[in-house]
Amino acid sequence: MLSAPSNATDAFIAEYFNENPDVSYDISLKEATIDHVANCEYWVVDRSNGSSNVDVTIGWDGASCCLNDLALLKVVAWDGAQWTNLGNGGTTGDLLSGTITSSSSITNNNNPITFGDPFPIVDFTGLAGPYCISDAPVALTGSPQDANGTFSGDGVTDNGNGTGSFDPSAAGTGTHNITYTYVNGVSGCSNEVEKSDTVNGLPTATTLDSDTVCPGVPVDISIYFTGLAPWDVTYTNNTDTTNLITSDNPYEFAAVDSGTYHVIALSDANGCTGNDFGDSAVITYFQQVPVPTIDT
Repeated sequence: MLSAPSNATDAFIAEYFNENPDVSYDISLKEATIDHVANCEYWVVDRSNGSSNVDVTIGWDGASCCLNDLALLKVVAWDGAQWTNLGNGGTTGDLLSGTITSSSSITNNNNPITFGDPFPIVDFTGLAGPYCISDAPVALTGSPQDANGTFSGDGVTDNGNGTGSFDPSAAGTGTHNITYTYVNGVSGCSNEVEKSDTVNGLPTATTLDSDTVCPGVPVDISIYFTGLAPWDVTYTNNTDTTNLITSDNPYEFAAVDSGTYHVIALSDANGCTGNDFGDSAVITYFQQVPVPTIDT
């Protein structure tokens, strides 16, 4: 339905398509004031004669796109490059059947038109990774937040009220997708948002190259790491303690004192703190043989 043109001789032709407009008019290209574009139907209004700009009224029923909130609903039009917001000049009916009129006029000769923001506008907060696998669970809060919202994904616990939690240790290492789905309790209209986050494993270290040598002879010791460089590592031989930051893997140094060389603290560039320090390198001295004496 169109408002009356300013000139009685102006003419428009309207055609309805019961299909996703994305096939011809990319619904991901839209003004910032539009959260999403309907993916189930559209109209094309063609000004076949004259130059009048008119307001447009489109409607819905049981065979149309499902709707979530008439106050958020808007008319949108493709301008040749993106979907533009023609606004909400008023609605009739309810979520199951009714009409909406644009608050701005269509101005082009060929105007694909459909609903803007018919589905729930869904989001959630709480993710702030990347995480270490040892991190505590984090709280998730959906929007809209009520019993119609559900969280799902690896390591996710849904609380049944539009909130949930994400447990890095339960999810395991890797990249995980967390989804919040919201279903309108009246119309059954649904929408979802998916966000991803990464869980990193804890760095590890192992110290190798034990040896038995004569006192004062240096021994090359190697510390092997897992995780992301650089590493902040502290090692000791149970007498002296050394702290350093290195990107070398393995990190190698020459030890001249006997003792058990092993890592006692480790963190990596992911901000994760390790607790698995593997093997130790033990340096021992040969037993000194008494120097013989000759009696004369």
